[in-house]
Amino acid sequence: MNRPIRVLIAEDDRLQRSLLAEGVHRSADMELAGLAVDGDQAYGLALSLEPDVILLDLVLPRLDGLEVLRRYRRQGGRAGVLVLTRAGGANVTAMALAQGADYVLVKPAPWGQVARSLRMLAGGLSRLCLALLLELGARERWAGTTQAARCAGALGEGRCALLKEAYIDAAALDRCTPQAVEKNIRTLIARLHARSSPAYQSIFGTQRPTNHDFLRILSHHAALGGPEP
Repeated sequence: MNRPIRVLIAEDDRLQRSLLAEGVHRSADMELAGLAVDGDQAYGLALSLEPDVILLDLVLPRLDGLEVLRRYRRQGGRAGVLVLTRAGGANVTAMALAQGADYVLVKPAPWGQVARSLRMLAGGLSRLCLALLLELGARERWAGTTQAARCAGALGEGRCALLKEAYIDAAALDRCTPQAVEKNIRTLIARLHARSSPAYQSIFGTQRPTNHDFLRILSHHAALGGPEP
């Protein structure tokens, strides 16, 4: 989760391409891997740059988005693919998913929704939990921040049924003990609760949560898109 998400944008409309690139640049956990203005370029860059995720328009010159998808997946391309298209509807979505898209959004989609989808494709729920923790005032350098994001993501996605299992998995990644993970997350909660920012209070209220409740609520709100405005 410490490495930025590398995003390839394939969009022939200059304004849309610029707006998407600006959104990537403004996101601290993302970086622009490349820009493609037509399907041939999108296919070539997808293979050569090996991005984490691809933002793909379906209506592209020279090679349409569906054919880019088909060829890319046939060559073993494994990046998450988020299709952005003006042509909404069940048929378009079904065709895109059949060719290898992971998710489809209809233009104009707000950047917040696009960013959440990119994070989900790049790192699952843990990536979304980390972004929400930073929004709540946590610092990524704090030991408990990334550990809480990993644990919340693992619990929310069902990869771990028990809190202890999530601690063990997070500890293995950081080469520490499950007890250290539990303590770091407890310290993180204490720090955030002491600050009690409006965003934090909108999610957790005024009563300090336990580790289990904190991680459960965190994963739930991260999947929904963050705190209430």
